Amino acid sequence: MTRKRKIVFIISAFVLVAAWVCYKKTQEPLGSPLTAQEASTLVERLVGAPIPEDATEIHGREVSFFTICINVRFSCSEVQFQTFLKASPRLLDKLDPNEKSLVQMQNNIPWWKPDSLTDTKGLETEWKDGTHIVSCHILAGKEPEGNQLVVYMIFVLEAETQRGRAQNAQSD
Repeated sequence: MTRKRKIVFIISAFVLVAAWVCYKKTQEPLGSPLTAQEASTLVERLVGAPIPEDATEIHGREVSFFTICINVRFSCSEVQFQTFLKASPRLLDKLDPNEKSLVQMQNNIPWWKPDSLTDTKGLETEWKDGTHIVSCHILAGKEPEGNQLVVYMIFVLEAETQRGRAQNAQSD
């Protein structure tokens, strides 16, 4: 893991820990739920390609602290998902069977269950979007009784100035 990815991972872990603490205090899922349309629009804006046409069970949630975390889940055919990956100028065309950086969080969100997937493949990448650095983690696989691909995506949007401060603090 490169130094840059470690920093993003540490910041993401901090956001998840903060979310867990808030969840434990409130017993409510942290952040704001997104409608299927809002989740689809955010994904398209971030990756530069629309969610597959045959996508169903589209869910999303946005959590903002020092960074913005967006969780999205949808189901679609494998063919449509490959078309989605190829249409995006920011995502790689092929997922790695050894990349499993996305895990199930302790939360009250019934649709966030990436640990239930089998035959998984993942992707981890990042890019610059305006004044933010976007880290994207994808995990796709099959549910035990499903025939469609289930896709989980986490986007972490971090302001470049925050990243610069984190890198400077770490080098001191």
